Amino acid sequence: MASESWSYAPGQIVELSESQASAWVGSRLADWAEGETASLSPAETAARKPAPRRKGAK
Repeated sequence: MASESWSYAPGQIVELSESQASAWVGSRLADWAEGETASLSPAETAARKPAPRRKGAK
């Protein structure tokens, strides 16, 4: 499962709100994890240097 700003790998255990977890399980996008908890660390971000300006560009 993925979006523009995040993704989950198959089998990955993630922490969701009760309502979100119920919705995903109800639509068969996820299964309940028993006896395990997980927390997500903030996503890593990468900065891209701007491209150098071309001569003659305004």
